[in-house]
Amino acid sequence: GFSNFSPSDTITIETEYPGISPEKVEEILTKQLEESFGGIGGIRQIFSVSEEGKSMIHLQILKSENLNFKIMEILERIDRVSANFPRESQLPVLLRSDPRQKPFFIFSVKSITHPISDLRDIVESDIKKKLESIPSITEVSVSGGSEKEIQISCDKNLMETFGVSLSELLNLLQKQNFNIFIGEILSGNQVFKIRSIGKFRNIANISDIPVRSKKGQIYIKDLAKVEYVSKEIDSASRTNSEEAVSVYIQASQDANIFDLSKKINAIISNKQSSDFILEIKQDDSEILKNSLLILIIVMSAGLTGI
Repeated sequence: GFSNFSPSDTITIETEYPGISPEKVEEILTKQLEESFGGIGGIRQIFSVSEEGKSMIHLQILKSENLNFKIMEILERIDRVSANFPRESQLPVLLRSDPRQKPFFIFSVKSITHPISDLRDIVESDIKKKLESIPSITEVSVSGGSEKEIQISCDKNLMETFGVSLSELLNLLQKQNFNIFIGEILSGNQVFKIRSIGKFRNIANISDIPVRSKKGQIYIKDLAKVEYVSKEIDSASRTNSEEAVSVYIQASQDANIFDLSKKINAIISNKQSSDFILEIKQDDSEILKNSLLILIIVMSAGLTGI
């Protein structure tokens, strides 16, 4: 079939900068490289992901371009920009992507009313789950925005007043089937911060969990402030230099991408509204369809000329 069809060659530029936050990686490495690639012709799309300690920029090169010349041009830009990178960062590495391992469908999600920090949570909990239920889709990756978690900030003075220790509180939460991550303990500010990750109930239910104290039964809300917060950002997504939440979809090698594209487009259409703007950045089925149409036209012209 058409499983090995590649509408464009994908070049990945990977740069490591150990121990640096995604925001700094994006500012120091990703944006600088992106801007230098902006003036190169023959690039169909630019996608980037900035993670902790690593920048990855994917360039889709049009098939009509001479790939070797284009790589030389890209390497020239990389050399020019990386000369100004911090000495602690590693030199950028240019990689050729296996077309069978790259996404065949990419779209971005924006919202008029929801901030970028909330969008990822919506995409992860709704759109991603629907896409993963489609047979032959092997992976759905989401980047950009930030995930939500519940943070429990405990007042050390109140805990001492009621005679409740941090370990007792942790044990209580663990008995409620929480996965606990202790983010930070700020003893100077008399505040403990405990993050509850994994499966959790709503904030009201957590606040109303009973706690035994030396003054009788109290509740977590008597000791702590429970609230939703954005997790520390672990990746930053940009599509053609614009911040967005991006969804990358991969399929099995023998998948019918025409059929998959229809199903994905149906999910996108159902979610599309005046508030949610879903924009398709790459759909290999459309490019393959156009290529087949050109082939049919050429074959028809050849038959006519006989």
